[in-house]
Amino acid sequence: MFSQEEVDAMINELRQQCGADPAPGHSHGPLAPLYTSEWEHVIRDAYVGMAHADAGVALGDLDPRVIAIIEKYQKQSVQKA
Repeated sequence: MFSQEEVDAMINELRQQCGADPAPGHSHGPLAPLYTSEWEHVIRDAYVGMAHADAGVALGDLDPRVIAIIEKYQKQSVQKA
């Protein structure tokens, strides 16, 4: 199971890769719905992927950025054990 620190680190890495999620006041303009939708998709995949990884289930068809980060943290967890 991922620790809270690992979950926070994974989300922060995704935020850096995708660009920060839109803050209030920045979620306007013609591209805002697309950007928000992409971030929502990535963050959803991240939480689904972490749950799958914790349960020992295949990650499946998730965003490749999410899969790469989860696999990275899984390897780090194995090395710590």
